[in-house]
Amino acid sequence: MRAPRIAWLACALVAAGASAADSPKRIGGFDATELARGVTLLTAASPARPTNSLVVERRDGLLVIDAQPTVEGGRALLAAIAKLSKQPVRYLVLTHPHADTAGGAAAFPAGTLVVATTGARDRLADPAYDFAGEMRLRAPDSTASAAPERPAPVLVSDGPFTLDDPDRRVVVYPLPRAHCQGNLWVEIPQAGILAVGDLVVGDRNPYAGDASITQWVALLNDLARAEGTRIVPLSGPPVDLDVVRQLRDAFAWARSRINKGFIDLEPPGQIVDRALADPKTATWFDLTARPSFVRTVFDRIYEETVEERRKRGVR
Repeated sequence: MRAPRIAWLACALVAAGASAADSPKRIGGFDATELARGVTLLTAASPARPTNSLVVERRDGLLVIDAQPTVEGGRALLAAIAKLSKQPVRYLVLTHPHADTAGGAAAFPAGTLVVATTGARDRLADPAYDFAGEMRLRAPDSTASAAPERPAPVLVSDGPFTLDDPDRRVVVYPLPRAHCQGNLWVEIPQAGILAVGDLVVGDRNPYAGDASITQWVALLNDLARAEGTRIVPLSGPPVDLDVVRQLRDAFAWARSRINKGFIDLEPPGQIVDRALADPKTATWFDLTARPSFVRTVFDRIYEETVEERRKRGVR
């Protein structure tokens, strides 16, 4: 499946009204930043990874993108949302089926329509799927991090669809496996905003435990063409296209380094270790991060390279 081409977003998105407020306001345990009229970014004010949820005010109710990592976080999010708007929460859109986006879904009202991809629904329904794997690795005490209740998406699709509204139309784009199986991104055309979950990270420490780096790079190539778009990741402030290109180029460099290991006939069991030890690795990735996920990137690229060589009959 080819990545959807979104270069047309440069002319389709409306930039008017998309400027951020001068500074965020504190609402409960969240920093609230108005990205555009009726579109508010709520960022958990925590010393750990600050996780984003996007709130879109529509005539048919509120649409929330990503639910925070835990049920407690989801309850705090809903309390903050209640201070922003008296409208009910109608939709919850999950950008991917990891607990850091979906762990708080159980706190949402029973009538909330949970939106995801077909792949995300299938993952969440699989008891063998490690729903909280990434969140557990990020926890200071991994033994104390229990997996939250899994949501059961109701509105799912394999193709793009629109949640229409006179004020703020929302378009949901299911994507190929990239950061994980079940990715999507969410466009708010009238605000010129694209919410992408963990497809973009600005800390040079991407998690790739169940990723497809090949398709991730293809999606980043598409994003890199989206001039005039405000890209909202799962963590941190909205990013510009330089951050997108930096992540894409980091993956591309890691892939070239793994390929070099095969070309130079390095022992298969040492290719990843030698790539990580290359001095240039530190220019592309944060090797000092705790926890560091850089090895997950190189391991996934190594596995994909082995599979590609096998298909071509190359050892």
